[in-house]
Amino acid sequence: MVTSGGAVCLFHTLQQQMRLFLIASLVVVAMGCRSTVVGPPDIIEPDEIVSFGQSIFPILAQNCALSGCHAGTGTNGVRLGSYAEAVSSKGLQYGERIIQPFNADASPIIDKITNATPEFGERMPFGGPYLEADEIGLIRAWINQGARDN
Repeated sequence: MVTSGGAVCLFHTLQQQMRLFLIASLVVVAMGCRSTVVGPPDIIEPDEIVSFGQSIFPILAQNCALSGCHAGTGTNGVRLGSYAEAVSSKGLQYGERIIQPFNADASPIIDKITNATPEFGERMPFGGPYLEADEIGLIRAWINQGARDN
């Protein structure tokens, strides 16, 4: 037979065990819900070489050149229909080449594709849809790696 003092003690023990179980359950649920993304999507591993032909040109062709804006004669001096055109394009508004090898932050193309209000004109691609963060990350990494024709 359990005395009333023993019943109260047993009740408190069960209550503590239940609290511990709930805390442990919340920790397990929280661990299962955490994101698998390790960093921002626009960060490329330092040893990962970004290829113009495989990664950059498809982005430029689909979003900039094939739309008709930056192919052929181009718009505002910017032509993105080939590697040679992309790296030699001098934006009329910026007065300098839109791609500054080894310096994405100084490259006008990065200003135009990342900023809602770029230094000149509108964000590109004009009227959207805008490039995804991983596409911008690839372009940024390619420029920082020297904007090579690879």
